[in-house]
Amino acid sequence: GQRAKAPPAAGNGASQPPATKALDCFPGSDYLILGTDKCDVWKLKAAVNPDGTYNPMEPQLIVKGHAADCNGIAAHPTSEHLFASAAMSDKVYLWNGEDKSLLGRATLKGRKATCCEFRPDAMHLAVGTEEGCVYVFRELNNWEGAALRLARLPTMGVWPLHDTTQGISELRYSPDLRTLAVASRDTMIYLYDAADGKYLRLHKCSGHSATVAHMDWSV
Repeated sequence: GQRAKAPPAAGNGASQPPATKALDCFPGSDYLILGTDKCDVWKLKAAVNPDGTYNPMEPQLIVKGHAADCNGIAAHPTSEHLFASAAMSDKVYLWNGEDKSLLGRATLKGRKATCCEFRPDAMHLAVGTEEGCVYVFRELNNWEGAALRLARLPTMGVWPLHDTTQGISELRYSPDLRTLAVASRDTMIYLYDAADGKYLRLHKCSGHSATVAHMDWSV
């Protein structure tokens, strides 16, 4: 049969192309549907020429998935249908929920993402990790267009923030945009100055005797 070009590598073990885990087709159709070990679903068209040969098959991604547990979801505060997801596979994705398309992504270089949160004005996206880091991103296209690009916030002297060695369990921006609260499994809550984009640490709050699972600001 015709050999198709393998879909690009993704997720953990990105140097290896994904392995096919499931394969099927509709009776009488030229299309093959396959699932991979990277949690993706691809479509291939096996078109037969009059001479019995096959045209080269190019894979088309129809469902993009994280390659590990997805523990963080955050809705964009100003753009309808846009949201971010963060997973233990070290990936952060930006999605259009209306047409189910992937608009952008960022990689945390091996660190496992546990949560994510937009600042209420949508200027910053914070992502916490299993290793106790907090990444803060900006979007280079002002959240417009079909391709979004996340980049390091240039005003930060230290990136990512790393004031604890325990996992980050929750992130919350204050309604006035001035403070980012970071809850950790070390039972502490860390407060950072988000007003000028430098994210200098303001306070370290103690008092809980176990992991801080959830928190929120008063309005």
